[in-house]
Amino acid sequence: MSQALQTADLPLEALAVIEAGKVRPIREGASTVPRGEEKSPPIAEPPREVTKEPISSGLPQLPPRGLVPLSVRVQASLADCLLKVAFERRLQRQAPHSQQDIVTQAVRQWLKRNGYATGEE
Repeated sequence: MSQALQTADLPLEALAVIEAGKVRPIREGASTVPRGEEKSPPIAEPPREVTKEPISSGLPQLPPRGLVPLSVRVQASLADCLLKVAFERRLQRQAPHSQQDIVTQAVRQWLKRNGYATGEE
């Protein structure tokens, strides 16, 4: 079957992308939805109120203070030990007892011991 027959029912935008070489045409009868993930009919959403953004003064916006996500990789034995210690401290109701609090305290102590300011003195 020729490409013209396969693409006859596609919108002009799709044909332009195919001709540009960015996408190859879909075979006739092939589904673009993975098996088991059938599309459900769209649910009508209530209209949202449009709010005007304040005019920017050109200065960069600083992120709000508080907790920020941080991802690090550690040895499995260290992660296991941290999990065990946090659980034991939680059972004994000793602070700090969450992994986050223990790591925060340890990093803060390391920074202070090595002459770095932590911002919370």
